[in-house]
Amino acid sequence: REVHDTLLQSMFGFALQCDALAEEAAASAPALRSRLASLRQQVEADIREARQSIWNLRSPSLVEHDLPSALRAVGDQAAASGRLRVTVEVAGAVRRAAPEIEEQLLRIGREALSNSLRHAQATHVRVGLEYGTRHIRLTVSDDGRGFDVANVADANEHLGLTSMRERAEAVQGTLALESRPAAGTTVTATIPG
Repeated sequence: REVHDTLLQSMFGFALQCDALAEEAAASAPALRSRLASLRQQVEADIREARQSIWNLRSPSLVEHDLPSALRAVGDQAAASGRLRVTVEVAGAVRRAAPEIEEQLLRIGREALSNSLRHAQATHVRVGLEYGTRHIRLTVSDDGRGFDVANVADANEHLGLTSMRERAEAVQGTLALESRPAAGTTVTATIPG
């Protein structure tokens, strides 16, 4: 996402500048216009290749382990602070999903755990991974201070909710949020397939 928002956008801006220069050079220097058009085509090819590379990126933990193991490792890392206890529970028959699905679920889980540690002042987080016949559901519930969901727009910047929602939607899933002040928070991502 970071590379997409910086490098690829810069490359796209460069391509647009090539178009503008090609238009200016059209009347006075046909050879220059041709070279700029060729450069523009190369930039477009580079953008397509970079997008594909970004899409193919996978967490190293998912290359070596399945999703439940990768989530346990994230939980262990969060618990290493000594302020948080993390339990990971798996229901259903564990199966490998498409790499992009596992990657998005892992990143959603990591973000939700990070929120519990940094913002919620939670002492316990339960990570549930359910393998249904037609879905995979990730649930991250904490016993932290919670917040008013009606004001979730204010919380988006601090809690990464927009990013988690976009990650779920990127793999045709949904993200649900439940929280109340002094009653903890539950984030649930449900992905079909």
